[in-house]
Amino acid sequence: MDWFNELFKEVADGPPVEWVTLCKRLVAALLFGWAIALTHRFTQGRRDDFRTGFGVTLVMLTVILSLITQVIGGNAARAFTLVGALAIVRFRTRVNDTRDTAYVILAVAVGMAIGLGFYRIVWLGIPIVGIAAVLLPYFGFGGPRRDGVHQLVVRVDRQIDPDAVVAPVLGKFLRTNRCDGTESAQKGTALDITYTVRLLDPNGSTAFIREILALPGVKAAELKRQG
Repeated sequence: MDWFNELFKEVADGPPVEWVTLCKRLVAALLFGWAIALTHRFTQGRRDDFRTGFGVTLVMLTVILSLITQVIGGNAARAFTLVGALAIVRFRTRVNDTRDTAYVILAVAVGMAIGLGFYRIVWLGIPIVGIAAVLLPYFGFGGPRRDGVHQLVVRVDRQIDPDAVVAPVLGKFLRTNRCDGTESAQKGTALDITYTVRLLDPNGSTAFIREILALPGVKAAELKRQG
């Protein structure tokens, strides 16, 4: 067993982390990361853009940050080295809602707290964040649904002017509309334009989409409730 002990011998400076302590912290990070994912699913699961795979990211991030905290310990040089290494990583998936970003930050905080052994922060922090996420919508802060508000995505040929072609139909069927963004589609041959809209007639969505699809240069249109 000498080769095994040599393989896992602590070579870094500072006191070594006991195997039992490390295992406890990683298991705790897994369990509390799962708690964060369940809290996110319970509070945000009714959104139309909710992605179940995001919970996996939250759990993994919590465990990874716990590991990173163990590696850093109290060594400032290691901290700067890891920050430089992690700076290479970029989020390639668009975050659909700022509440998702808040849960990512919560996972980071919980992972670091567990890595340092600050369990009281975790026990107190997750319930408070969860309670805030549940109760705040009842006080007018980003409720789960808003009656009559939809998300409209229109795909148009890049050669046309969407303001000139689509705008007249929007004015005919909508009470309000706001353009939230435009992105390339179909390898640059088309544009996806996203609007937040409120219908004049809640029952007129079918006629609205039918008339948009009849416009020249419009390739597709999708209307769904805004979460």
